[in-house]
Amino acid sequence: GEGVGEETSLSGYFTVENSVGGMRVLCRDLFGIEMTEEVGIPSAERWDLDDDEVGPTSSTSDDSASGGGLRKFTFRHVDEGPLGTMYLDLHPRPGKFGHAAHFTIRCGRTRPDGAAAGGRVPGGDDDDGQLPIVALVCNLSPPTPGLGETVLSHSEVETLFHEFGHGLHSMLSRTA
Repeated sequence: GEGVGEETSLSGYFTVENSVGGMRVLCRDLFGIEMTEEVGIPSAERWDLDDDEVGPTSSTSDDSASGGGLRKFTFRHVDEGPLGTMYLDLHPRPGKFGHAAHFTIRCGRTRPDGAAAGGRVPGGDDDDGQLPIVALVCNLSPPTPGLGETVLSHSEVETLFHEFGHGLHSMLSRTA
């Protein structure tokens, strides 16, 4: 079929890390937004671990290089400050939602004067507004033990960036 050879010839470039790196470049170059990964997600924020795996802080540093586990990113505009938080839950596991989707965990809200909430820890809120929290939940190819980075198909990369677009829309939107 058309494009099959192209997908095969490009597939080695479609790692999870290269894809996340592409997201960072798009955010920075198009919108002036820095996308920073947070290491050591508190267990109260995690939904990806079994009860016996949960501690006060469960680090994602071992998983992130291979593309496994839950990852947390904060978004900050160079002039406007904190914009919100996005979680990436990219790989299948038993009992997980079986499709790809974007979920708004908490909407962004503007202050009464119309300005976006800011000046606080990303994800925080106060009487003046709140920063959004969103999650991208996908079931991309799982990491292969011992082989290093996870390689994605072209259609998986399309799915990831499609859901990322929904996530950005939720993150950059503010309601009154």
